[in-house]
Amino acid sequence: MYCKKTALAAVLALLFTTYGASAVLAAEEDAATGLAGEAAPRYATGQLQGGYWNGGLRDVYARIDGGYVHGCMDEEGKLLVAPKQKGPYIGITNGFALLYEGGRDENGDPIPDEAKCAVLNAAGERIRSFAGYITWYDGYHGIAAAAASKDAIYPLRYALTDEVGNPVTAFEFDNIIHIQESSRDVFWAQKDELWGCVKADGTVLLPFEYHRLNRYAETTHVGLEMRGDLQGLATYDGAIVIPVEYRMVTGFSDGLAAVMNDEGKWAYFNTAGENVTGFVYDSQVMPFREGLALYPDPDDAGKYGAMDTNFRTVLQPEYTGYRWGSGTRPGKLYMLRDGVEEVIENPLQYTRDIKIYVNGDWIYTGTEPPIESGRILMPLRGIGEALGYNVQWHPDSREITLANETRVIRMTVGNSSATVNVFGDGIPAETAALDVPPRIVNGRTYIPLRFVAENCGAQVDWDETEKTARIESAPFGVELTADTVNGGRTGVFLRRQTSFYDIESIEGDVTLPTVSLGEKGDCPYVYFGFDQIDDKGNAEGGFQYIEDESRPDFGKWTVFLRQGDAWHWGENIVLEPGSTHHLKFFIENEADLVVELDGHEVIRKPSAAVGFVQPSVKYVIAMAMSKPFDGTNCLSRLDNAKVTNLKADGEDFDRLSRQPEWRPGVGSVGMQFGSADCVPAYVHTAEDGSVSLYKQ
Repeated sequence: MYCKKTALAAVLALLFTTYGASAVLAAEEDAATGLAGEAAPRYATGQLQGGYWNGGLRDVYARIDGGYVHGCMDEEGKLLVAPKQKGPYIGITNGFALLYEGGRDENGDPIPDEAKCAVLNAAGERIRSFAGYITWYDGYHGIAAAAASKDAIYPLRYALTDEVGNPVTAFEFDNIIHIQESSRDVFWAQKDELWGCVKADGTVLLPFEYHRLNRYAETTHVGLEMRGDLQGLATYDGAIVIPVEYRMVTGFSDGLAAVMNDEGKWAYFNTAGENVTGFVYDSQVMPFREGLALYPDPDDAGKYGAMDTNFRTVLQPEYTGYRWGSGTRPGKLYMLRDGVEEVIENPLQYTRDIKIYVNGDWIYTGTEPPIESGRILMPLRGIGEALGYNVQWHPDSREITLANETRVIRMTVGNSSATVNVFGDGIPAETAALDVPPRIVNGRTYIPLRFVAENCGAQVDWDETEKTARIESAPFGVELTADTVNGGRTGVFLRRQTSFYDIESIEGDVTLPTVSLGEKGDCPYVYFGFDQIDDKGNAEGGFQYIEDESRPDFGKWTVFLRQGDAWHWGENIVLEPGSTHHLKFFIENEADLVVELDGHEVIRKPSAAVGFVQPSVKYVIAMAMSKPFDGTNCLSRLDNAKVTNLKADGEDFDRLSRQPEWRPGVGSVGMQFGSADCVPAYVHTAEDGSVSLYKQ
């Protein structure tokens, strides 16, 4: 054992622990309404956590007796529906909260024949009541559920309703899902295990003949999949764009979709359904991203290059691989040449008259950003998401909502005023004038750059000579304090984390960093980990720096495994800074946690959790501190840590979807799930992909 379990271990326990998917909220002092006016429970500090925004309401949840229960609050932090076990809360949509107020059986489950529901608006006012069980409601339409027979509650059958809860279809559907991004009145529906698309009045847009429907980032089209793994694309009004006769079809990106035929060859189709390249690629091509697509060399399938949307080569196919997705930054390509990563600036930026950078990263805009009355307009999602905001587009009202942990900004296309509301300050939303209103240009929504950036807490610098806007923001627009940085006071880190898949292993090559300790007791780590949604059995395995100066191997690295309060170290393992090792951390037979170093098992521990349920995997580079971190006082330094060839269950880590971005919390309760740099000012990434942690 290389480190005694001291106060440092307690600090690390906070550093390595996750506490949910969103910000931790202060304990609610005022009671909120539960069933029949019953006073809501009170919550311990850090127990109540904030989730997603929707139309002026915010989903919140608390962990009670090992499970999560949900409620909602308004934009000023007033709890409208308290999270309670078997409580009334169903969900929020379009600024309405839906509650169940009907009868329940001895287990607390709804009784179909006694079902009643009610609706609250964003002010917490009861505006409507329904007889029956409504599972979703947006003020215009609803989804109702009923028992399939009088003898059993399940399975449920579903119908569409009008705004007062009257069914407009029969209870004939196995499932109904509303697709907000497409239109208010478009729904996916399942009947007899097959999926189709319907309007709110029950009109069939896509027939019920598809094994699966798929959503894509560009929300104008729906992916179709039939049995036999045949795929295609259609518009939401039912027009088939790409026939369901291909082995693989991606969604449209930059107006192009990648398609594979029966022979395994690939082509690109445009939104008119035309094959614009022919099936000329012998191996998989990537969807377009930021105006570029990676493609295999026709003469050497092991080499990759990049091309623009006109299929002109902008990066010669001389690279042996690439990194794509999580852990990458906007405006950059991460290419491998014989195992060495090269970070290349997107060459398209040099072809633009106007350039936009956020925190040093070029933001791709598809076309030149328009300028109106001297103000730059930016694509809605491009600037909003670059600043760390969740972006919602409401096509029917043409309203735009940008929300993060601290504020909500609302604009409407063609309207010269906007509202800005700081969350939880007790002050109503303020109205602000826009020099230029949001516009729709060629089907894309554009918003005024300076107004949005400055109201997101960022600084904007415009260079007229270079026609360049540089935007600098604090992480997620939040002031860096001891409580907002890291949600605790445990140190600095970089973390990259997948969504919650059923993953059992993570492995990769790790180059151990050099270290300079500025404070006795600080301790660096580079490790892999498993997290579960319910936090039960979360575990980490990887490399720990030997920070005890009294040891002869001080300044070297060893291997550890931690689950809960149980720590284990590999025996007689001493590794040099700068050396590279293959690390594998995996779950075996749903029972044992195993760490392998360079192909040899070095630690095995029976898991404290019986069976892992869809764990997420992550890699972390961290400097844990022995003193409370105030956002600026980490004096220790870690240089040139590197994680390459990373795979989860044998798949490229960067091809797996990333857990939604971490958000800072309020209170000293540790980190959240997600991918984040704790304090971006401390995290420095070199062109070769190596990471250093130090105060600039």
